[in-house]
Amino acid sequence: MGRMSVAAARKPMEPRPMKGADVLPIKQKPAARNGKTAGRFASINNFVDHTLRDLTANEAIVWFVLWKVERNGIAKASHDDIAERAGVNPRTVRRGLRSLLDKGLIDITKPGGLRLGPNTYRIHSLRAAVP
Repeated sequence: MGRMSVAAARKPMEPRPMKGADVLPIKQKPAARNGKTAGRFASINNFVDHTLRDLTANEAIVWFVLWKVERNGIAKASHDDIAERAGVNPRTVRRGLRSLLDKGLIDITKPGGLRLGPNTYRIHSLRAAVP
């Protein structure tokens, strides 16, 4: 008779009991996907799949920050706030916003200013159709 292989000579391992095996695990409910959440995921998916490749890094950063602060379709943030969140210069934010406006990815819904507060923006995940 020949020699047995090492794998054949081993006994099958029995699973070790887990700590607290006498306690049943708590079942967690899956996160509910309401209309708002589903809409936000659709928006970000459309942006990444169809629009992101045509933007500069700074334009994408500004768009993502606006998307993050957007509530009920409106993003309200100052240039300094966007710059701080993105880790870029406020001048870079202004150039990015101007470019996103030109490309139809954001609209200013309410201009801001001194004593008026920050601008409010409506963001779009896909470019607006240009006639």
